[in-house]
This record gives sequence, structure tokens and C-alpha cells, in this order.
Amino acid sequence: MNRLLLLVLLLFSLAACDKVKKTEKTLTGVWTLFQYKYTNSLGLKYFYPVSGTMDFGTCGGGTCQYSLRADYLKDSSLVKKYEDGSIQLSEGDTFTLDRLESDGSFTHLDEGRFLLLTKDDIKLRFIDESGAHEFILQR
Repeated sequence: MNRLLLLVLLLFSLAACDKVKKTEKTLTGVWTLFQYKYTNSLGLKYFYPVSGTMDFGTCGGGTCQYSLRADYLKDSSLVKKYEDGSIQLSEGDTFTLDRLESDGSFTHLDEGRFLLLTKDDIKLRFIDESGAHEFILQR
């Protein structure tokens, strides 16, 4: 019985590693921003016309470097959301994000989720101190 349990646990851990590696392979590259939705702490949702890219650079060991370059219109003003950092993939569809701040420090964000991840499309969502950010990206 113990051997069977050990074998089952080993198979599950191998499957989890394969999923992370598959996600790394799918993510790597430059993606074009297609849509940006922001939800504030009161639950109000805003859809902004957006242009830009999200580049998932080197990936390995469950971590990918990213670079977000987004320009969008908010109240007739051009806003630039430029950030760099790393994303740590988990076994499921969740991730954590370490965002590099302008002073060189990192902000750790625990609440990230891939809502859709295919070879051609990504829909991801993460939450920071200002609210929820949701992006749709295409190759």
C-alpha cells in the first residue's frame, strides 16, 4: 500500500512539473495587448483602449521575467503603465508577481491568475493595492 501511494504521489508531482514547463514554453515571447480592464476597490470596472506589449523573456524553474509596456487613454489623457519584474508560476493556473519599483525595491503580489492560456491568447488577472488589472494578450 505504501509503495502504491508513493507511486501515485510521484506521478502527480511529475505532472505538475510538466504543466509548469508547458506554461513557461507557452508564455515565452512578446505578446500584443488587446484589452485592459481595471476594477477598483469599490468594484467599478473600467475598460480602456490600450496599445503595447507584454514580453515574457527568459523562463526557467517556474519563474519568467516580464516587461509590460502599456499605453491607454484615461479621461482623455494618455497613461503609460510600464513595469518590469518576474512571475512565479504555480501548479495550477495561479501565479505570484514580483514587480520592480522605480526605487529598485520589489512589490510582491500574491493574487495572479491565468483565466485563459493558449498558444495564441492569454487572459490574465492580478490584484495590487489599487485594484484588479485584467489583460487580454495575443501573439
